Amino acid sequence: MEDTGSPLKWRHLHAKDISDLSGILQWTGDQHGGQAKGLGLHLRRLSQQLPDRYDLHQPHRKISELDEYDHLCRVFRLCAVHVLRNIKICSVDESVKNMMRSLICIEHRDFEGTLQRIQANGGKAGSDWVEDKVRSRFALPGICWSLSYIPRIVWKNGDSNSNIIEALHSDVNSEGRHCSLVSGVKKGFHFDLMKSQSLKVWLSQIAPTPLD
Repeated sequence: MEDTGSPLKWRHLHAKDISDLSGILQWTGDQHGGQAKGLGLHLRRLSQQLPDRYDLHQPHRKISELDEYDHLCRVFRLCAVHVLRNIKICSVDESVKNMMRSLICIEHRDFEGTLQRIQANGGKAGSDWVEDKVRSRFALPGICWSLSYIPRIVWKNGDSNSNIIEALHSDVNSEGRHCSLVSGVKKGFHFDLMKSQSLKVWLSQIAPTPLD
């Protein structure tokens, strides 16, 4: 807001038409139900400010009528690295793991049939894996483009994982964990200061102009 003079925009809420790729196009995260639902609820609150606006993807519905999971279906993408890591440690045969991996795709020949085969051939672990994805209400559209409303060009060119954020998360944790409030603020300030200094040094190597 301070930088641009206008509030943050989300494509599916604020775009002029379905071809308008302005605003936040995609949000990539892991399968943390609380965090995903929190994002969906935030978007739902924003949509209440647009009571007369119709949805780009389901034009018969008003944006204000969408629930939190409808909003996630238009913006949320599940981190493929997290999904693949969980598949790797799942107690099922490799053939079942391959079926699980095949669901991370743009389009699938037989998505529903594959889910059924995972349940049938994967025993309790396979059935639990499918039920976990279905119960979340956002995981399956988050791994297969054809089940979501994210534009295809965004899906193909956007990040399929949250590695950058995970790396930053790990980086800041090196300053300390389980800190008191005051300690956390001080350590966070020190971390930001060091990052700022590192950025200045890096920029001076490629563009030797002062930042101040």
